[in-house]
Amino acid sequence: MKRRVIYPFISNNKFGIQRPFFGTYSNDDVNTVEGYVISDYDGETGASELANYDPTEWFQAPYTTQNENITIDGSVVSGLNNVYYAFQDLVIEVQTEIVDSEGVVQTQLDATSLGYPPILKMPCVKFAGGLDGTVVDEVYFNVTLENGVLTATGTLPSSGDWKLLEARLNQSLASIGADWRITRPDVTFLV
Repeated sequence: MKRRVIYPFISNNKFGIQRPFFGTYSNDDVNTVEGYVISDYDGETGASELANYDPTEWFQAPYTTQNENITIDGSVVSGLNNVYYAFQDLVIEVQTEIVDSEGVVQTQLDATSLGYPPILKMPCVKFAGGLDGTVVDEVYFNVTLENGVLTATGTLPSSGDWKLLEARLNQSLASIGADWRITRPDVTFLV
């Protein structure tokens, strides 16, 4: 027989990322509870819906971006509704500050000090077929992350509808073991 139970969410690191908490509770745990999640409990195996949860589903996106600058072939460009126009094989650079909800640059986000891989990449995906299109290609921009400033540089090898997607960027962060995420508008490059 399954019963509904409530599990607390607690912060588990200096970035304030939340996760469901299993196990015994201490006074310290009680002081860090920030919300609750309801799940089924079957009496034997624990929280059946959460026992094998995907940690990326529990990440919150505490950071956003500000002061974004995009250059194409060395020239600053301004887009319309985050849509930019370029020619293939021109160097595109996206530079932005990663900030919290107060607009404070998160200087602790530094690839070297956090032990991230020495080569970081940001995916840019190509779509075909309009708004409900299919991904047909993906390239990777080279990335530096220093003191809360992210810089991505790359080229787009063919014409088409290329996008820097928030969801795909956050998947990349998860793949390197980053315990933080970003909320930001998607960016489109029409080449």
